[in-house]
Amino acid sequence: MKMKRMVCALLCAALSVCLFGCGKKAEVPIEEYVWALESALQHSLDGRVIACSEGYAEGIDDEGVQILSCIMTASDGKYSIVDKTDDLSFAGEYELYEAVKDSASYHLTTNNGHGVAITGKVTYADGSQARTLIVRFGDYTLNFFELLA
Repeated sequence: MKMKRMVCALLCAALSVCLFGCGKKAEVPIEEYVWALESALQHSLDGRVIACSEGYAEGIDDEGVQILSCIMTASDGKYSIVDKTDDLSFAGEYELYEAVKDSASYHLTTNNGHGVAITGKVTYADGSQARTLIVRFGDYTLNFFELLA
């Protein structure tokens, strides 16, 4: 009888932990912001920046970097990345994987494969903060920041 009570208590505790974790909401949800591309990295070659926003380009010496104006938005399990420079768009689906205090991770899917996205906050030396989104597809990493009006 003592063993049954202990097993029951352990199952109740495990269920409580699972239910608590399932109810978490991301502090920086991907859906609540419009994200502007800052830089794109290609890892398969040498990890160099291959594309970036106009503002980010000022700090890069490489003349081969393409200047892009990309926006990412997400809503109701679907996301889109629009490249205003070349009038291209990419779309797919996302699902919240894990939410912790200051960040959240998402699974991304497209017709071409899978990726991950992580939202969070960056705190600078002066104490100011910015919301950030990092997207990884295969050999590419896209760094986005919250688009400020």
